[in-house]
Amino acid sequence: MKIRVIKLRETLSLLGPVVPRKPSLPILSSVLVKEGQVTATDLETAVSIGMPEAEEPMLLPYHQVMELLKHVPGDEVLTAGAEKNKLTLSWSGGKAAFLTKSPESYPPPREVKPKAEHSVEGDDLVSALVSASGYSATETSRPVLTGVFLTLGETVEVAASDGFRMACQQVSGVGFQVEGVKHAVIPSRTVRILGELWERSPKAAPVGDSLIRVLVSKRKLELAIGEQTVRASFGEVTVVARLIQGTPPDYKALIPETPAHSIRVFAPDMQHALRRVRNVAQEGSGIVRLEWADGSLKVSSQSMDAGEVEATIPVEVLSGGPGRVAVNASYLLNYFKEKQGMVTIGTAGAGPVILRDNTPLLVLVMPMAVKWDSAGEAKPAQVTPPANPTAPPTAQPVPQPDTTVAAEKPEDKQEPAQAPKGGGSGAERAKKEAKQSSVKRAYKGKPETKGHKRT
Repeated sequence: MKIRVIKLRETLSLLGPVVPRKPSLPILSSVLVKEGQVTATDLETAVSIGMPEAEEPMLLPYHQVMELLKHVPGDEVLTAGAEKNKLTLSWSGGKAAFLTKSPESYPPPREVKPKAEHSVEGDDLVSALVSASGYSATETSRPVLTGVFLTLGETVEVAASDGFRMACQQVSGVGFQVEGVKHAVIPSRTVRILGELWERSPKAAPVGDSLIRVLVSKRKLELAIGEQTVRASFGEVTVVARLIQGTPPDYKALIPETPAHSIRVFAPDMQHALRRVRNVAQEGSGIVRLEWADGSLKVSSQSMDAGEVEATIPVEVLSGGPGRVAVNASYLLNYFKEKQGMVTIGTAGAGPVILRDNTPLLVLVMPMAVKWDSAGEAKPAQVTPPANPTAPPTAQPVPQPDTTVAAEKPEDKQEPAQAPKGGGSGAERAKKEAKQSSVKRAYKGKPETKGHKRT
């Protein structure tokens, strides 16, 4: 194989997100060059990129070759060959050799038997998938929550949830119908790989179109969905992945029809306020409290060890009047990070907090339970460690000290002094009583042995 260094370097760089750093099988740290394509897989997701120069089958140890190509001039012509599990690379200024395995031992991509295959608007669908993927679960106790839900129909809907947060949106203009299939759950890692490839891959320029039309045109994504696999193709890139089996939760049932309270804030203001209270929240239960009234929103956090801090920002109350809610601080910070424009916050009693900006993405966050006093102030909360170590903490009210007076026990009562019985002087009686008390204390707590009793 002969190829320009810069082209090989750019093609291999696209495969970087797929090649695992710590592979379950050593061969997965290599990429397969064969039949005009270069392929990488982690056994869950496989990516193939067209490369016409790839004729002779060979394996390239990915990280070693990429490190080498960083220091070879891009305009050099590289010659690559494989013989007896050995890869040789040469160019005008040097050469290198690496030990490899046989190309036949590389895991083949999964076979896709599509039930339906359509060409859809890729920009909108990929953007929706990537936006939702950040809300999928990272722990695997419920595998279906580790993926992004694709609800199929005349209008495709995208959603993801980790059990405490949820994101969903309709993808306007994108429809995908499969007979007998209502949902497809795509692994979130596959979605992130697809998003990165979509952003980094060159955009094909239609012949004869003006530059402006090329820049504003939307790319098409060829999508094929089967019972167990999904395939997405665009340009020279093909992504194949296994679908997660299972039925996603009914996320639509969580969305309140009409929030009881609704306010609007400027996102950068909210982000700065959350950053001010973040440290105290992290020292405590990880909770931030929001209280609004009369055009102002108080953002506060409390910790029994670190104290408390609050910040006030302007707010527009849209409905419901004054209100308050407590939310996980990390979830709010992640949502408002680098966000611009106005954000609407809605609450509905004990239901989820609704977050919506100027995009179609709707985000729900479950509120935290805290104790508020009669004046509206929140009492510090103690955190009960969850049974699931990856789950966020649950705030519980701090037990208040019992202020009721305990009933006096008979032995606690102080009886009036009585005249001692028996004869003898007061000093002699006191000495005798002190001796008896010392004997009782000496035996107190000692078990009785057989044949011996306390005196």
